[in-house]
Amino acid sequence: MDKLISLQQAIDTIEKHLKWTTIPDYYPGIFEAVRGWLNGLPSAQPDIIHCKDCAYCDSDVVDAPYGMTKKIFWCDRLYAGANENLIVEPDDFCSWAERRE
Repeated sequence: MDKLISLQQAIDTIEKHLKWTTIPDYYPGIFEAVRGWLNGLPSAQPDIIHCKDCAYCDSDVVDAPYGMTKKIFWCDRLYAGANENLIVEPDDFCSWAERRE
């Protein structure tokens, strides 16, 4: 069974176990070598484009309660209803995103 973990989780786990293992004197740089091998592996996670970086996302500053303002984001591509744009959070993402230039 395949299991996805983050690269940092893998490095931390290996480093933790290597600290408690006797490393032979002839290979003192084993952790640096393993870190290099892990960093060279291809990513299993696709490049995610968050709404704040998407070409279809617009934002504006609106009035909020108590005389404050709030920045809102909406998607021009996704619609919540007739003539209404979908309000999104800056760190949201979807499969239709295109990176803003």
